[in-house]
Amino acid sequence: MIALLLAILGMFDIIVGFSLLFHDILSFITFYIGVFVLAKGLMSLIGSLANKYFFDFMGAIDVIAGISLILNFTIPFFWFLPMLKGIYSIFSE
Repeated sequence: MIALLLAILGMFDIIVGFSLLFHDILSFITFYIGVFVLAKGLMSLIGSLANKYFFDFMGAIDVIAGISLILNFTIPFFWFLPMLKGIYSIFSE
């Protein structure tokens, strides 16, 4: 069950990477994807900080991607990190 959830979240991270890459074409839905991925990243960061784990780079990637999608700007080649994170989440079961 956990592996399925990780696979679904990994696929969502790949979708986030594509929406960062093609944010002009997918402009009607990028705001909502950004809100969801920002919430996911904030929950990840808050949970890891509560457990005294201060190196949660995956949550930080989600927060940066969420802010980028909400404000409709992109950092060059940043789209690669959510895609890489999604591939890692899918295959690291």
